[in-house]
Amino acid sequence: MGLSPCIADWPPAGRAPRWRGPLNTGAAADILLKAQCKVRPYEVNVGETDRVVGEAAALVGRTLEEHGDVVAALRASIQKIAAIATAGPRKPLVGIVGEIYVRNNVYANEDVIGAIEQFGGEAWMLPITDWVLYTSSLANFKEEFPGTILSWDKADTFITYTWMKHWEKKLMEAASPFLDDRHEPHFREYLELATPYIPFYVGGEGKLSVGRAIKFAQQGAALVVNCAPFGCMPETVATAIFGRLSADVDMPIVSLFYDGSGGQNRRLEVFLNNAVRGRRGVKGLSENAPPIPTSFPGRDRLVPAQNLTSRVRPGGEA
Repeated sequence: MGLSPCIADWPPAGRAPRWRGPLNTGAAADILLKAQCKVRPYEVNVGETDRVVGEAAALVGRTLEEHGDVVAALRASIQKIAAIATAGPRKPLVGIVGEIYVRNNVYANEDVIGAIEQFGGEAWMLPITDWVLYTSSLANFKEEFPGTILSWDKADTFITYTWMKHWEKKLMEAASPFLDDRHEPHFREYLELATPYIPFYVGGEGKLSVGRAIKFAQQGAALVVNCAPFGCMPETVATAIFGRLSADVDMPIVSLFYDGSGGQNRRLEVFLNNAVRGRRGVKGLSENAPPIPTSFPGRDRLVPAQNLTSRVRPGGEA
């Protein structure tokens, strides 16, 4: 459904909202990451995907700085990424949910996407834009302020969200048809799926993580990884639910709480090893699929993970 004329023509020329630049930047980065994750596990020439994506990011970045046609720049970039030579059977799809910063920051999550790929999977990370759209939506406004019926803040929320969604859709269409199978479902669907498990507002990304994990299972994911900082309350609530949810959807869900000690992603190796072996000969995976690597670059430089209880002195004092 398209925008109504009054909203599609807003704001007047030369008066673009202050958030359009950051929104377009985030949305373009999310789209390039989706393309990178879809191609890199299958690239014939190792390193080619990173090189092409780096060039694409530079092109889109310059276009944004110069207020050029970002849609055209993104379309040209996706076409170059789609042209990268690939080979091999499909690998198990791994969905990534969790707290927005740790989930989307390669340093905070110790390059969880790289670990997934090294252990034989294909990653699909929940984008930053999804969180921005959710926090700018009436659905979030109603959860935070359930008693509000009419207000200027509510009207402003509606206009802002509608304009943001318009631009996000426009940029995603520039990646068609290559990323037609990587569109994100509407977050309302996540919330509806999560409501039987979390019937109330808990704040943060907890409820979205639960709902998106269910949707990943419906989309055929072999595994979902929940990334969070140590002590994150919303993701702790989500993790408490994932045990039951994993059994309900018949799919492993792994929660990784990053505390800076390093080595958290090693837990993924056994899950992906089982996923690949269990799905050989199914959905494009054959008996000739490449073996799971026993190590990944930089693994020996990671600090061994330590359980928090090992740091507690006798007597219960930290």
